[in-house]
Amino acid sequence: GSFAWYVPNSENEQDQSLQLLRAVPLTNGTPVLRFYHSFDIEPGLDGAILETATDGGFSWDPLTEDVFIRQGYTGRIAPGTLGESDLDGFWGGQPDFQASYVDLTAFQGEDFSVRFRFGANQETSQNPLVTEGWYVDDVAIFDMINYQSEACVTTAEGDQACAEARRGGTIVEVEELTTSIEEHVANAEISIFPNPAISRINVQLSEDIGNYHLEILSIDGRTMLQRTSRDLRSSLDVSALPAGIYVLSIETETDRLVRRLVIEAGK
Repeated sequence: GSFAWYVPNSENEQDQSLQLLRAVPLTNGTPVLRFYHSFDIEPGLDGAILETATDGGFSWDPLTEDVFIRQGYTGRIAPGTLGESDLDGFWGGQPDFQASYVDLTAFQGEDFSVRFRFGANQETSQNPLVTEGWYVDDVAIFDMINYQSEACVTTAEGDQACAEARRGGTIVEVEELTTSIEEHVANAEISIFPNPAISRINVQLSEDIGNYHLEILSIDGRTMLQRTSRDLRSSLDVSALPAGIYVLSIETETDRLVRRLVIEAGK
C-alpha cells in the first residue's frame, strides 16, 4: 500500500512504541509473526526492537535474536538505550522493505501481544548524525508451513555440489483452516471445497481465467498431485494420499494462491 507506520530518528532522546491493539490467541500449528520494514538508524547507538506480552500488555519482554527465522536483528544496541543493557536490535541501513519472520511456537496456548519499540539517545555533538528512522508495514500472524529444499549440480566427471535454501527453507504463508475457501484469483471468485477432504478436492471458478495450474504438495515440498486446466470447475482425486496436512497451490500467469489442505482417512 501507500502508507506505513513510521518513527523518525531525531537528535533528541526518545522511546516510542507501536502496539497491536488486540492480543492474538495462539492455539495450534506453527504460529509465525511476519512484518515488512525499512530503516536508517544511527549504528550501534539507537535501535529498534520487538517486545512481547502474554498478560494483556502489563509486562513486556524483548524478543531475542534466536527466535527470528529470517532477517533478524543487526546487533547489540548501546547500553542505556531504551533504559536497558544487553539488547540486540535493528540499526544501520536497510533502504528497501524486507520481511522479517519470528517463530512464535514458544507462545502457543497464550494470548500473544507484540509491540515495536524504537529508542534513541540524546545527541550531544556539534554535528549530530540524524538518520531517517524506522518504517513498519504489513504486520501479520499466521500459521506457517515451511520445507527445506536442496539444489545439486553434477559435473561431467561425476562430482556433485549441493546447497540448501537459507534458514527457514521455503516459507509458505497459510491462513486459518476453514471447511471451504472463497478467494480471488485473476479477478475471478474461486471456491475450494471440501476442506478437510477425504476422496476429492474441488475448485470452482466464477469466470474464465484461462489456463491455471493446480498442485498439491507435501509439507516437505514434494509434488503429490498436479494438473493444468481452464475449466470453471476442476477436481483432484486425493483418495490415494495418506491422511495429513498438505499445501494446495493454484497458479495462473499473474497470480498464485496457496492454502493449507487437510486430507482425512476414509471411513
